[in-house]
Amino acid sequence: MPRITEIKPQVKNKQRRSVFVDGEFYCGVSEEAAVRLRLKAGQELSTAELERLRDAEADIEVREQALRWLDRRAYARGELARRLKFKQFPPESVERVLDRLAGAGLINDEAFALEWLRARTRTGALGGRRVKSELKQKGVSDETIAAVWAQAGPESEDESCEELAQKKWRSLKTLERETARRRLLSFLTRRGFSLEDALRTVERVAPRHEPDGSPEM
Repeated sequence: MPRITEIKPQVKNKQRRSVFVDGEFYCGVSEEAAVRLRLKAGQELSTAELERLRDAEADIEVREQALRWLDRRAYARGELARRLKFKQFPPESVERVLDRLAGAGLINDEAFALEWLRARTRTGALGGRRVKSELKQKGVSDETIAAVWAQAGPESEDESCEELAQKKWRSLKTLERETARRRLLSFLTRRGFSLEDALRTVERVAPRHEPDGSPEM
């Protein structure tokens, strides 16, 4: 059975240990992993235990990177997983670490989606279609998006759409009427409001005629 023949601090990083198995360098591990696995010279390790040693080290590296990112802002699990795998961390370690972080409440897709929804729809800034698309790109599941939208989404987007349109119209109303209406419609749909909601709003905010029925000059 393979035997640990030596464990010694690394020259360039005293917080890491070099592990030698049967007289040959096997891997480098953090001090934390060495303590957690109770590694010591003379210890015999099965093949499974050697693999667990590598896994423990990978998990620690994944955890530290994930925590650095989470210290800057909240992440949905899917987005965090994509970023970690892009850095070529082992997928199995990524999933194990994310399970632990989720269990500790450090990643929570529902809370993330709820905060994102509130921030992006505040004062009618964006429509539901755009917000839902953004959440999906962040890795939030369709089921979670639907649940959060049912919980905190606006009852009707008409008011949000009109509030945003009124603000935008102030910068467009000096243009020729049809040009301004076209730009307003494009603006609203780009913000994620449905074409139907955007058309109704344009008719309310920028009708083709003045209230007395005469064409606006």
